[in-house]
Amino acid sequence: MAIARKGALECFGIGLLIALVCGYYLVQAITGPLGQLVGLMDVVRKGDFTHRMNIDRRDEFGTLAEGFNRMTDELTALVGQVQRSGIQVNTSVTEIAATARDAAGHGPRKLPPPPRKLAPRQKRSPRPPGSW
Repeated sequence: MAIARKGALECFGIGLLIALVCGYYLVQAITGPLGQLVGLMDVVRKGDFTHRMNIDRRDEFGTLAEGFNRMTDELTALVGQVQRSGIQVNTSVTEIAATARDAAGHGPRKLPPPPRKLAPRQKRSPRPPGSW
């Protein structure tokens, strides 16, 4: 019986050791790609859209990497479109301002001077009777 108990404890110890080693590698397999994704998200958040996630896996992390790369490509296209639209708006505003100056004559329009303030009326002293 003592030999059976000793054999069971040895099997349990070996199984526990194998479980700990497998658990360590499993945690590394999850935290490695996740840490890489978090780092790339920080780079993209700062405006650098040139980085891509390079993970050649056929699991959830591979799908996540492909989605992240597609999102970054679409953000790059969107930022370019916004920049082009801003340039077009700036050009249009400049043209409208030039047309308005030309239509007004020569140069910016001058405003008329402000109206003068009239001096307050002074009270007349009453005339003595009969001095009319």
